[in-house]
Amino acid sequence: MAGRTDATPELVAAIDAGSNGMRFAIGRVEADGRLTELEHLRESVRLGADTFTTGTLSPETLDLATRAFERFSGLIKINAIARYRAVATSATRDATNGRDLVARVSERTGLMLEVIDGLEEGALIFAAVAATIDLRGRTALLVDLGGGSIAVTIARDGVITASHCYPLGGVRLLSELRRTNRSERDLGGMISSQIDDISQVIAASPGGRNVDFAVATGGNPEALGKLRQDLLGKGKADKLKRSELDEMIDRLLALTPEQRMDELDLRADRADVIAIAAIVLRAILEKAGVEKVVTPGVGVAQGVLERLAADVREARGGG
Repeated sequence: MAGRTDATPELVAAIDAGSNGMRFAIGRVEADGRLTELEHLRESVRLGADTFTTGTLSPETLDLATRAFERFSGLIKINAIARYRAVATSATRDATNGRDLVARVSERTGLMLEVIDGLEEGALIFAAVAATIDLRGRTALLVDLGGGSIAVTIARDGVITASHCYPLGGVRLLSELRRTNRSERDLGGMISSQIDDISQVIAASPGGRNVDFAVATGGNPEALGKLRQDLLGKGKADKLKRSELDEMIDRLLALTPEQRMDELDLRADRADVIAIAAIVLRAILEKAGVEKVVTPGVGVAQGVLERLAADVREARGGG
């Protein structure tokens, strides 16, 4: 049920301190309760580069992250946004000094940074996807490909039946490849046991043996959707076929990260993890028996906005 039509539109803000980048989004909850996203910014602060290499956020990374939060805080203040939520995921969660970032953000900006677990991360992704795609009457496999972890969620008839988090994020796996002096071509063997575990979880979930479709979220699936157009000459960027992933993986592996930047116009912090994400996604789809995946272009930040919009509607008495 929508909120009161005589209500004043309200701005809300979301911050997602991810492992490969930090995202800030502003949404407006309209008088009738609808959520409109107005602004989406990304700061290239790779928290996971430290955490997944040394286990600790370096002073330099803490400074970069704090400055990003100061910019986000300024935007919140300029826009007089009273309702916001800032969350941090795998890299901050796993860092031995992750709480130092929380304390610094609070001290410098007054913002409260919440370190969330994998289950909450999956729930936020579900909220974002459910607001974009009709999940009723079908079984969906949701895969959020983050920098530090991936969240795999099964939703049946619009309700979550299982959600698990795995340490298969792009930045984490890149750090492991470098640490062990291996290449992206070795990745399949490295992650095979974890992919088997994911497939067993999917199969054991209600409806999981008969997944109707898959949804992939995160910066890398968005980039892969765009590469579907640029690399394969396909018309739409919001879906991928397994066969197309196979072709893109082959072509990406033939290029160095520097060549991917030059020839495919990818940022440095996308070029070195894009093939890793494609390989992980391809393996999950194959084990789940899914031929196509939708890439709606939403993520944790949009899930936070949806939750905040629900709070606004409830405060208005609109359910």
